[in-house]
Amino acid sequence: MYAVANVEKFLSDNKGKISHQKAAAILKRARKQGEPDGVLMAGMSKDLWRDAKLETQFGQVLTNDVEHIEMSFRAIRARKH
Repeated sequence: MYAVANVEKFLSDNKGKISHQKAAAILKRARKQGEPDGVLMAGMSKDLWRDAKLETQFGQVLTNDVEHIEMSFRAIRARKH
């Protein structure tokens, strides 16, 4: 599980590498596919990114970057309250 906020941050951090149009489409899909609380299921990643390279890069950042890990945990913990 991860959060829409993770997607937003990844896209923001990679503005120069991802076209505005592509980033907007990814973010739109993330918001649509996410739960009302902003949590996304990991299994949705392929359809979300529709780009194997971006999907891989996001997965690496999501699992190795402390800030992204904390964002995911905050979203997951918030669900339980």
